[in-house]
Order: sequence, then structure tokens, then C-alpha cells
Amino acid sequence: MRKFTLSMRLITACTFIVGIICTFIGPKTVPTHFNGLGTIDATSGPLAFLAEGAIVVIFGELVILWAKWRRKKDATSDINMIMYKELYMIFFTGIIAVVVLITMWQQMHGIAG
Repeated sequence: MRKFTLSMRLITACTFIVGIICTFIGPKTVPTHFNGLGTIDATSGPLAFLAEGAIVVIFGELVILWAKWRRKKDATSDINMIMYKELYMIFFTGIIAVVVLITMWQQMHGIAG
């Protein structure tokens, strides 16, 4: 369970740290929504980057809680390795983190996706 928890927290912490950095070095006005034509139609302050990182952290912690519950239910708490379904959750969380990082990059540069 420690390996899984470490992996999840590493992914979420990296995303959150990038969010903190973007909060300080990013623009004062952050685009938060683009319409169908690619023009900005909603903006926010730089704390939007922090919120995006926090969402990934909250998701990661919920996944860790799910894994603990699942291991307790299956009586596999003593096994010190990443289980098959946990590996999927690490992969899925990594994809979410990459999507959030790409979104942050687009917001930093005002580029529509």
C-alpha cells in the first residue's frame, strides 16, 4: 500500500506544485473558457491554477481512500505491492494530471484547445 500511496501522492504533488508556480508567474487574467470559435469568453484570476492543482490532489486522496477500503474489504492490506486495479488508478490519475497540466499551459499562453 505504501508504494501505491507514494505513487499517487507524487503525481498529485507535482501537479499541485506546478499550479503554485503558475499562480505566481502566470498572467493576472487567466482564460478559463473558450467558445467554439476558440476565442476567450470567460476569465479568472491566477488562483485558477491553484484550484486546478487542488482538484487533482483531492481526486488522488479519494483514490487512496478507495484503495484502502478495497484492500480492507478484500483482506489484502498486508500485501506490500501495487495491486492490479491500483495500477489502473495510478495510470488514470496520471492522465488526469497530464490533462490538467496541458490546460494550465494553454491558460498561461491563452491558447484554445
